[in-house]
Amino acid sequence: MNFIKVVTLISLSGYSFCDTTFVHLLGSSIYADTLSTYSTLNATDCVEECAVTTSCSAVKMIWGSGTCELLTMIRAAVSDNANCAFYIRKYNDVEIQGRTLDGIDQLVQNAVYASQADCPDGWTAGSTTCTLSVSESICDEYAPFLEASWDGTDCVIPLMNVTYYCPNDTYTLGSYADGHYCHSMINKWPDNPENKTYQIRSDEYCYEQTGGRLASIHSVEENTVINGYVV
Repeated sequence: MNFIKVVTLISLSGYSFCDTTFVHLLGSSIYADTLSTYSTLNATDCVEECAVTTSCSAVKMIWGSGTCELLTMIRAAVSDNANCAFYIRKYNDVEIQGRTLDGIDQLVQNAVYASQADCPDGWTAGSTTCTLSVSESICDEYAPFLEASWDGTDCVIPLMNVTYYCPNDTYTLGSYADGHYCHSMINKWPDNPENKTYQIRSDEYCYEQTGGRLASIHSVEENTVINGYVV
């Protein structure tokens, strides 16, 4: 049997490392904070470094310099026809009632709410709003659909009421420190015509059958749940 974490993905061109996918933005720039600088001439190396760096949500290639920037606290993606330097990490889709997004805007919202909490990552939750201590100019950079505003002291975004759900009743919702996932079990792949490694073929088959990925375990809680499935 193969155990999977269901991660809703759509087919987009980009770079994948295990179950982490990056989308190359053509003709767009990203407003974000710089987390660190990484020495490389290769975009693949840069996004791979981002994939294993905590809080990294995107990268910017500094073409010709031998470096790239690892980015965090994404605020928006804006049209910039001549730019092809940015790669954004693709997180699970975050849907907000009354807000319909697609394409790059959806990728931005997913990154802003990557932890799937009631406030954007890095913000402070109040009774009805989320606040972030930044300048007014930085607050103004947030995408309009995120409804950020400056109150004279902090940047403010509405507090969300969060509901987590799975695609159907064959899955079980699990809530953990690193996020919320839908778990399921499927039969082991029936063949391996290209003689791929067990892990690669299992992950590939999970995606073919469900759109999810072979589970990676990040906590004692999650390990306990998985043991409950396989025992």
